[in-house]
Amino acid sequence: MATLERLIADREKESLTLDYKRSEALGRTDRQKDELAKDVSALANSAGGVLVYGIAEVDNLPDHLDGGLDPTLVTRESIEDVIHGRVNPRIDGMVIKPIEVSPSPQRMAYVISVPPSLRAPHMASDHRYYKRFNFKSEPMEDYEVRDVMGRLESPALRLVPKLPEPIYIIRAGQDQEPVVVPISLTVINDAPVPAEFALIRVGVDIGVDIVDLPAGPKVEPKDQMFESPVPAVGRFWTRELSYEWGVPPRLPIWFDAPQTLGTLAIRVARAYRFYGLHWRIDSPRMRPTEGIYTLHCSGAALQLAAAGEAITTA
Repeated sequence: MATLERLIADREKESLTLDYKRSEALGRTDRQKDELAKDVSALANSAGGVLVYGIAEVDNLPDHLDGGLDPTLVTRESIEDVIHGRVNPRIDGMVIKPIEVSPSPQRMAYVISVPPSLRAPHMASDHRYYKRFNFKSEPMEDYEVRDVMGRLESPALRLVPKLPEPIYIIRAGQDQEPVVVPISLTVINDAPVPAEFALIRVGVDIGVDIVDLPAGPKVEPKDQMFESPVPAVGRFWTRELSYEWGVPPRLPIWFDAPQTLGTLAIRVARAYRFYGLHWRIDSPRMRPTEGIYTLHCSGAALQLAAAGEAITTA
């Protein structure tokens, strides 16, 4: 339950990959089952994401735990049966996690994690295809359905930055230099089609000092502005690093074989602040992909999370 409470405390806003639902949205009526199929298929047809049943939201922000569901009436197995019975083709890799929100009487919230699907597009029970758009599940246009069908014909690259473990302590005393923190940059291909060429851009918040770069990238002289879905970040300006991946001398970026770009060393000069990190990847036969991460300096530690992930503020 601590994870759900943290989402509420951090005011983690809904996004393309995060959706809050009241408990009553899960049930036995055909309408409730159809809505579940629509929302799950929309995530699988888009970038994947998480559905949280048991949190009431106001203006796309989590407001409170709503009491949960009776586990004798709604179970993980019954939810799975509804999804598999009303979404075609079957979605692989989906995880349904029950979370106890009340011991007596026992009540459960449910978190459904849906990966971006290589078998997309997935059709909901009303014989329509859906996508995530503006915090909602919306019908897809014909060209969008065709694009999703092409997932098995093109690479699907994404960048995953990661801090070392344990999280580095930021010393922000007057007589101390802030600690230099290394961030590893890894490219992952979620499609079975290998990528032989890619242009990878990483935009680093101008409030962050870049101490050292991996071998290879070019630092672009231009600044760019991005809008983070995390309210504490908002709009942020970046300096862009540009990486060119090519065969030879490098190997192709294969499915399930991550490739490391190297380590980006940064230094955060100010404690108690949020910073933005933007990435974009272009590759032949692939629509450009991009994403935003949040760097949170709490004064004691530095945390890194994707836009839809919770960040603790302690």
